[in-house]
Amino acid sequence: MDPDSNQPLNSLDVTPLRKARTSLETFRKVGIPIIAALLSLLTITAVAVLTNPPSEPWRLAQPKTWMLSKSQRTCRSFRCKTQMAKGQAETTGRLCLPSSPCLSGSLVSLQCIACGESLKVPRVVGGEMASVDSWPWQVSIQYDKRHICGGSVLDPHWILTAAHCFRKRLDVSNWKVMAGSDKMGNFPSLPVAKIFITEPNITSPKEQDIALVKLQLPLTFSGTVRPICLPFSDEELAPATPLWVSGWGFTEQNGGKISDILLQASVQLIDSTRCNAEDAYQGEVTEKMLCAGIPEGGVDTCQGDSGGPLMYLSDRWQVVGVVSWGDGCGEPSTPGVYTKATAYLSWIYNVRKSDP
Repeated sequence: MDPDSNQPLNSLDVTPLRKARTSLETFRKVGIPIIAALLSLLTITAVAVLTNPPSEPWRLAQPKTWMLSKSQRTCRSFRCKTQMAKGQAETTGRLCLPSSPCLSGSLVSLQCIACGESLKVPRVVGGEMASVDSWPWQVSIQYDKRHICGGSVLDPHWILTAAHCFRKRLDVSNWKVMAGSDKMGNFPSLPVAKIFITEPNITSPKEQDIALVKLQLPLTFSGTVRPICLPFSDEELAPATPLWVSGWGFTEQNGGKISDILLQASVQLIDSTRCNAEDAYQGEVTEKMLCAGIPEGGVDTCQGDSGGPLMYLSDRWQVVGVVSWGDGCGEPSTPGVYTKATAYLSWIYNVRKSDP
């Protein structure tokens, strides 16, 4: 009996204490159902993967503080499997394309496709005949069946080129992209769906000379049609770095005509200080541009080569520049000027992401 109460303890409304569960009972009632649910989920996932395997090679990575340069390095750290169509030549290599995050939001998925490999190791004034096997990403961009500019294949749907190619020709339906041949008359034609150009820079009109062309139908990759790699965002090339250009542009500065055969030439990177000298471009070359040529002149891009690639070979071929402008063709003091690809990587990725 409670010393301060007249009622016995057993007369109060007190719930009797239950005997504590053992660990085994807790596991049976809680652990086993959880394990069963997880096994069911894993089984469903495995069946889904086996019955509907991914059509492209994907890899997963943590999204926190993720950067595009990390995407490229991740993809280049392993050899990607490439989907093969019947009759296509084998392709290997890597190109990272950012995609949407997974449903949980805790992972970022990266798609890797082959890029920057040609079957041959290798408007161009002083150039030599080229084979499409050497530059399988080179395309001809044509308006009303007439060659206007060159371009570079980035993936089955996207072509990198120069903005000035389109500013006076706005009818998208008249544009076609020809790929897979080094002879101007032998191109299959693919219609253009959309053209994306950067906004002009009023203070520097020759800047922002870059564009993306989206095709209505995807290219079929083969030994003569392949994508080129974009450079790393921190890619810096030293003066005199060997580079290559290719195109169907004029073969002579005055009185020339568009070449019927793809041409190529070896050039080198020229220091921007030299390019901006008083006897050269007098400060017109900005940090978003590159200069390339040879000191003695005679080798350069010319009219008709605009939009084509300035290429650098590291472990893979990269498009480090886009043929943009210059004073004359092949002049020693005024080499070709190119849009610097690394300056526009964010724009390139954002456009492709906005219109998948």
